[in-house]
Amino acid sequence: MRIALVFGVLALASLTMAASRFRRNTNIIDLPETLLQEMSEIATEELKATHLVAYRQIKSLQEKVMVEEEKCTVVWEEAQRKAVEANKKMLVEQCEPCLKERCEAVATACAFAKLPKQEPTCQQIEAVNLGGATTEAERTAKGQELFNVCKFYMRQCTQSTAQEECIDSVLAKCTAKSGECALAKLPTAPPTCELIRIEAATEDAKRIGNLCLYYIRECADVKQGKAIGSEACTAEVQTKCRARLDSCIPSDQKQPNSQFCLSPSTALICQLTGPVFPSFVPPRILRFAGGGGIARPPGIFGRKRRRREATSKIPTMPPTCSEVENEETIGRACLYYTAPGQCPCDVNRNPLDFNAVCPAYVAVKAEGLAKYKEYLWLLSNAPDSLVVEFLSGTIDKTQSVREGVYPGTFEIFIAGRPAEFQADVGTTRSTAAETGAAIITKAVDQLRPEST
Repeated sequence: MRIALVFGVLALASLTMAASRFRRNTNIIDLPETLLQEMSEIATEELKATHLVAYRQIKSLQEKVMVEEEKCTVVWEEAQRKAVEANKKMLVEQCEPCLKERCEAVATACAFAKLPKQEPTCQQIEAVNLGGATTEAERTAKGQELFNVCKFYMRQCTQSTAQEECIDSVLAKCTAKSGECALAKLPTAPPTCELIRIEAATEDAKRIGNLCLYYIRECADVKQGKAIGSEACTAEVQTKCRARLDSCIPSDQKQPNSQFCLSPSTALICQLTGPVFPSFVPPRILRFAGGGGIARPPGIFGRKRRRREATSKIPTMPPTCSEVENEETIGRACLYYTAPGQCPCDVNRNPLDFNAVCPAYVAVKAEGLAKYKEYLWLLSNAPDSLVVEFLSGTIDKTQSVREGVYPGTFEIFIAGRPAEFQADVGTTRSTAAETGAAIITKAVDQLRPEST
């Protein structure tokens, strides 16, 4: 209202007086000092009012940012905690099992490549002489030696076969092969009565008992492919052996005082009142209690894996056999599978989206920054320096913008800096009031960096 009143009242009189007083050319009019002074006061008030509005808006937005920041801090910390838990769960449930599977697959493939390519021979199995072991330590060492001889059977395990399942399969096949070798050495026919009498003359109980080894072939367990040293087989052989001895030697001859029993060459048979068949157990691989027996086979399943931290960059090539067979290099070599596209070990593949976690904070902060940039030209000045002084103003009546309105040029001093701008000026009561506000606004805008 003040702008309209000032320009409306002073328009005609001041402009006419200025034209006659200061210029011979009445088409170029200088605005009088009184009008410039009024304009300076109005522009200064407008500038200070704009500064106050800007300050209050920025202050309000700062308070909103602080409130949202506190809320965001709580929400963000909780989101980070959950992300850490999710990453730990992923590493335990997905990354580590994948690394173990991939690395063990390489180690297994390398170990399989080194396994014997042919089935063990009977000579190799017999050379171990498992039956010759007398102490627990010897039996353990012999058992491991026999297992190494039978490692060929590990080729029949697939890489997906469970560890214990594969070992049990090797044990079973090695025991079966040992039984086959032992079975091949057994007599192919029952002992004759003549042979029984001859062996009896040696007075060697073991040789007499060995006469009946043939009956192992007739064991029900052996015919079914089971181990030849089972208790059922041993009892069956004992029964058949005793029956054969009885059939070869008449019962009346085996009376304690008979000539048969008194003869040095046959007396031993009469003295055999217990089992005549020696306990025959072919070389077998046994799992001994108390930590003895077969050690877990090294190379494929026996390696103890140590967890190593990734202290170097991820390898670019898959691990080699020499690396996975070396306890010092297997850890780093298998880090290859942590690379993108391998195992799910990248904890940064699903990073937290701050904008999604704290949308309200992001929005109000963006609004505050935008508003601060909008008013930076004003807020960067001290309030006491926000003064506008109109130094001069001229109207060019040779160029009409519209009826009663002409282009004007103004020189001002604003916040301690000189500026010049053009604005339309009304020379009638109504047009002066219309253009006055625009002139003040343009004067204030001269403080903006983009103003020309």
